[in-house]
Amino acid sequence: QIVRDKLSYNKLEKLQSVYVGDPDKQGDLGLEHFVNPQNSRIHCTLNTVGAITGRFSAQNPNLMQLPARQDLYGIRACFHAPKGYKLICLDYGQLEIRGMALFSREPRMMQVLNDPEGDIHQTTAEEFGVDRSPTAKQLNFLMLYGGGSYVLAEKLTLEGVPTTPQQAQSYVDRYNQIYPGVKEFRLKLLREHRAEGCIRLWTGRTRTIDDINWDSKSSVHKAETTLSNNCIQALGQDFLKASIVRCDPC
Repeated sequence: QIVRDKLSYNKLEKLQSVYVGDPDKQGDLGLEHFVNPQNSRIHCTLNTVGAITGRFSAQNPNLMQLPARQDLYGIRACFHAPKGYKLICLDYGQLEIRGMALFSREPRMMQVLNDPEGDIHQTTAEEFGVDRSPTAKQLNFLMLYGGGSYVLAEKLTLEGVPTTPQQAQSYVDRYNQIYPGVKEFRLKLLREHRAEGCIRLWTGRTRTIDDINWDSKSSVHKAETTLSNNCIQALGQDFLKASIVRCDPC
């Protein structure tokens, strides 16, 4: 119980420091500090190339930490569009999984994602005989990057589905049988990096990992997860930025 209480406290403390502020703590400014007095609006700094993969990040304030599904305290209600305008929220459904399908050309994954009624998480859940959330979702996202059985077991257990490493390994093995193209793509990235010293991302950018010890199993596995992570996340972010430009080219 104490662990759950501590995690809950940490979440509340983060919301307090970022959005409400605490005058007794240096750096806990809250949203009010960032309001422009000329127009009563907040203009955060959006970093478009701050991360290696090209992921967006925000600061002063970090509006990307706004709670979404579990906004228990109504923080999002603090934001209003100017008169005559609307606030809209757009999202690519399962963008990174779709990115993996583009890269790997995994037939089963492409079949489900191309179906307007398809649900990749539900498909995985039915194949494994497990719940869609959290088990199938954790499997789908973790296996994009080559996560191992211990990580999967830990994540599922923390989400309320006690899972042993042995059981998690059986999930990993089964996943590689159902979606073999995913594992082959990750191994292809390793081969490409070993031969050329880098991998080439969807838009032509390159990613290099220094000092891979090819004689160390753990080092190679870490490289496999990092390369796949960078490749898939970069694709998603490049698509997202292109979409933003197309929505408002001016």
